[in-house]
Amino acid sequence: MRFHYSKKGLISVSNDKTIRMWNISSGHHTTAQCPVRINNVDLSWSETIMATTHMKDMRFWNVSSGTAQPIHTLPNAHLD
Repeated sequence: MRFHYSKKGLISVSNDKTIRMWNISSGHHTTAQCPVRINNVDLSWSETIMATTHMKDMRFWNVSSGTAQPIHTLPNAHLD
């Protein structure tokens, strides 16, 4: 889970392969699917790029529109 730096939103990820982007004020969220389980998430200071880590890979997402759109995957970024 990662709060937006502006404290207006929250990103939660899960082993069920979902990414949820929450509006803290309204409680509404958008959901995106990832093809693999997500272990961790972080957000850029600009709140436009999100990075997720997986078993061996890292994925980068554009989140500037309020939904997560995949940008790039670094396969085998970790040994295990």
